[in-house]
Amino acid sequence: SGDFDLFFDFNVPSSCREATRLDASTLGYMASTVGSNPQNVESCGYTGYHTAPGLWFAVEGTGEMLEVSTCGSLNDLDTQISVFSNGCDSLQCIGGTGQDYPCGDNGSVSWKSEMGEIYHIFVS
Repeated sequence: SGDFDLFFDFNVPSSCREATRLDASTLGYMASTVGSNPQNVESCGYTGYHTAPGLWFAVEGTGEMLEVSTCGSLNDLDTQISVFSNGCDSLQCIGGTGQDYPCGDNGSVSWKSEMGEIYHIFVS
């Protein structure tokens, strides 16, 4: 309850304000960064910026632990994940993964969510 995975398969245009909304009970979501443009998004939890094309997602907090991961996808892509709170105008870092660790210890981000808070997730 509250955990979800992001899987990659089809393309959706994406920006923070137009993030694809996910339900916290979502077990998987198919998406693809193919055809996406790089965005100037600061890496959350790591220095630097996301340099590969990426997609934005949003999820509403449940008051429980949430986890986002691309591990277990069909391709186990070398992805980078950043999770933010506080809205698109003033993103506040919750946590992130490095781009050289697609799975394992650095392959997912878990956090204690606040009920009703919208969290923005950038995956590149």
